Amino acid sequence: MSGCEIIRRGAATEGAQRLLYAAGVTSRTSPARGLCLTSAELPPGARSACHLHRRIESAGYVASGSVGVWWGERLEEHAALVAGDFAYIPPDLPHVVGNVGDEPALIVVAHSSADDQDGIELLPELDGLADSG
Repeated sequence: MSGCEIIRRGAATEGAQRLLYAAGVTSRTSPARGLCLTSAELPPGARSACHLHRRIESAGYVASGSVGVWWGERLEEHAALVAGDFAYIPPDLPHVVGNVGDEPALIVVAHSSADDQDGIELLPELDGLADSG
């Protein structure tokens, strides 16, 4: 087993769900095999594509800003989160995450997979439903 791995922030890259992610702790940046920890930057008005993580648990911590989360088979559920709030998203649950404030938002994101892009299934047919909810 190797020692502690230090991963510097570096440039953010866009994921399949249209969020900007820092490099973070993933299988690409470390020996991680069963977890992923990264952060997503959301400028005002930014919103993810509707998606789910097939067989992968997700959790988020709002480090700054105001974030809306829509979830459910038709995105019928909604919650507003502020800095200091946590959210848990079970595997296979359709969801959208968006900045609902006037300032940039930063979310620390964890997945039960070693790559933040594993198991993502985009659901474009649900994208507009968050607007009506």
